[in-house]
Amino acid sequence: MGAIRYSHMRKKILAGLGRSVETQIDRTLINHLYEETIWADSNAAPVITEYLQSGRQVAIVSNSTSFWFPRQVSRLGLTNVEHRLMRFLSHETGVAKSHEQGGLKQLASRVKPEGVLYIDDRLDNVAVAHKLGMRVPLQKRGIRGSCLRAKSISR
Repeated sequence: MGAIRYSHMRKKILAGLGRSVETQIDRTLINHLYEETIWADSNAAPVITEYLQSGRQVAIVSNSTSFWFPRQVSRLGLTNVEHRLMRFLSHETGVAKSHEQGGLKQLASRVKPEGVLYIDDRLDNVAVAHKLGMRVPLQKRGIRGSCLRAKSISR
């Protein structure tokens, strides 16, 4: 089984979606959807850059796809520092980040987990990180990812 080209997959999705709603889907709407679904916190790049400049390690543990990840990096303004980030990406490892062999477990095996501040908005991922010994504030997000509150989970 070989890799499926994204353009081919996208055409199939558009055709299937069009059939399910009994209408032709305009491709410009899909492009607009892509722009709207990648929410970027304007503080991400300055904070991550400052951490890297201070000698700290920064890792990205993501269930992103090979299509979305570069776009997320670009949207977050991390293109110039991407090469300095530790990466644990499900599309490269083949398993979800919270899987027993996933990115969180891989991260915990490469660094001292108690020194990790892990940020996520999904409780299942936070629970795995916490179980591995990481510090984890729970991020609650609303529409377009605006942070509504952060709740610290103590160790």
